[in-house]
Amino acid sequence: MATILIVEDDPLMNGFLCRAAEQAGHRVISTVNGREAIAVVGDQDLDLIVLDLVMPEVDGIETLRTIREARGAFKILAISGGGRVGAENYLVVARMLGADRTLAKPFSAPDFLREVDELLTGPR
Repeated sequence: MATILIVEDDPLMNGFLCRAAEQAGHRVISTVNGREAIAVVGDQDLDLIVLDLVMPEVDGIETLRTIREARGAFKILAISGGGRVGAENYLVVARMLGADRTLAKPFSAPDFLREVDELLTGPR
């Protein structure tokens, strides 16, 4: 069982991600913005962070940059449906800043869990 931090501001998507991860046997911690996520990262032993990129307060790009600067060893799956620009633009930037994998919304639970499993079983 892995401990996964879900960082997603949309309540429906947050619930979807949490349920999928929990049903796969993982312990889940959920936050709704980057500010909360950064605080959790300092307090928890995490195996994976699932990070939405378009969020209020502190967006996912800034959150990713902060997490990588502070504690770079976390596996990070960046997710995005885009915003004013397409999801691909955000996801490319996330890769450049150190996201281990990216996943464009919308996606299915099996697609999400496949990415999670591959990140958790791959080299750290």
